[in-house]
Amino acid sequence: MTEINRGILISFMKKGLKQQEEGSFGDLLRSVMQKLLEAKIIRYDRPDRLSYGYHIIAMDDKRIGQQFCECYAWLLFNGVIIPEPGLPNFISSNNFNVYCLTDWGRQWIENEDEQLPEYEDGYVQFLKSSINNIDDIVIQYISESIRTFNNNHIFSSSVMLGASAEKLFYLLAIALCDSSTDEPFKKSLQKVLDRRDLPGLRESVSDQIDKLIHLKKIPYSIHEGLKDSLFSLFNNIRIQRNDAVHPLAARISREQLRLLLVAFPHVCKKAYDFILWLKANKT
Repeated sequence: MTEINRGILISFMKKGLKQQEEGSFGDLLRSVMQKLLEAKIIRYDRPDRLSYGYHIIAMDDKRIGQQFCECYAWLLFNGVIIPEPGLPNFISSNNFNVYCLTDWGRQWIENEDEQLPEYEDGYVQFLKSSINNIDDIVIQYISESIRTFNNNHIFSSSVMLGASAEKLFYLLAIALCDSSTDEPFKKSLQKVLDRRDLPGLRESVSDQIDKLIHLKKIPYSIHEGLKDSLFSLFNNIRIQRNDAVHPLAARISREQLRLLLVAFPHVCKKAYDFILWLKANKT
């Protein structure tokens, strides 16, 4: 049996909301419980009584009921759902038990490729399963970034995300250096690597990728969107991380940080596709 945690429940609530865009907490609970049963994540001897929401607390782990309530509150707090508007008080007697999806919520549930930062195990498993032999340090940094994000330590999460991105960038630069047959470039890039000069490294890597694309040395399937996605993400991460550690800035947007965490797995895979290609080819 899979251990239930908040990330798993949020991911299944996302599926439940696709079938039920409005209703009550009990309606959503029944839908999610059914999906958990079908996925063999939970075991319940009376599936015929799923209509009674309180029976969730009768399962083996009584914390699941509390976790369901926490996840429902998460959906409300993050604007995925709102209490169903009604008359005469607009919000029907302040009844948070009845919900409807927001426009943002509809976008959220339709994004099938999104890796939920709220679901650390699933997020990390996606990286490990989609990228063979991903660097342990990259995983360590991004895991800590997700963990601190979910504990609402936004500054710490930004710093760890930045560290993970930098490690990935260094791995790419090293692969680019090792694969190159251009000795002057290799020596120049190695000096930048030795100095750990990140701005110089970004410039060198950017110029070399442009050169290799111009010379048609990299297949289109490898370089398609590589520079745009890679440098856009890294620049945004750098800005967030710098804001986190600069005492005069200290402005971090949780929403922007979440978007960067969502984007990271896909950019990471794109970078690793390039790294693996470089290891197999000389440029």
